[in-house]
Amino acid sequence: MMVLVQSILDAIDEFAPWRTATEWDNSGLVIGSPHDSVEKVGIVLDVSGEALKEASSKGCDCIVSHHPLLFEPVRRIHTDKSQGKMLAQILRSGINVIAAHTNWDVSCRGVNVILAELLKLEEIKPLGSDFSCDFQLWEGASGNISTPLELKEFAIFAKKTLSLSWVHTLGRHERVEKIALCGGSGGGQWKEALKQGADVFLTSDMKYHEIQDAVDCGLSILIADHGEIERLSLPFLQKEIEIRTGLEVCVLKAHFDSGMMLV
Repeated sequence: MMVLVQSILDAIDEFAPWRTATEWDNSGLVIGSPHDSVEKVGIVLDVSGEALKEASSKGCDCIVSHHPLLFEPVRRIHTDKSQGKMLAQILRSGINVIAAHTNWDVSCRGVNVILAELLKLEEIKPLGSDFSCDFQLWEGASGNISTPLELKEFAIFAKKTLSLSWVHTLGRHERVEKIALCGGSGGGQWKEALKQGADVFLTSDMKYHEIQDAVDCGLSILIADHGEIERLSLPFLQKEIEIRTGLEVCVLKAHFDSGMMLV
């Protein structure tokens, strides 16, 4: 079975509308043509040389990544540099590249809702929704755990449940019950978490002074690895595209390795 790239774009628009992506984002068709035919799709967090190699070996003619391959305008393509080399490889391969980034983050089926459900939160509500949009935005999520836990106990529970390598815990709560979260960079959401009565806020990126201000205001913070948290949503993105297009869709194993060591 084959469909056009445009059909994949239309399918994603059904559950993560492109119009809900933030202005600074570069979601959508990044490389390729909406008129190209696709037989197999590979899902990945970041487009890398390893991901491209794996996609080619598995016969994928389209890659859907969470993080866009390109954010800033490209002024020069030097094929002896890493980015230029990869762009040349993609163009030679004929693989189309789509990014579903902030539109997938805020989708009612996306990153934040998935994390809340994996943590078995109850009474899940959106965090910081923009009701000026005709589509419910989940810029984060909040909910309650069934039994209050000590902050350290909840950190251990979150680490185990989400299969995280590490969790950085900050705050003074002895017991936590209401949890707020934002899967990606959540520095802009901690005040909304506090407003909704959260005891703890789980995210992957916050600036030093944001953390300091949040803790001073009585909000405990859990920081986890950005890639590990968002990678949890990829099998769900796979299923959404698979159901709507009828194509074979696989999650690629390749992922960005920063070389970080826990010592």
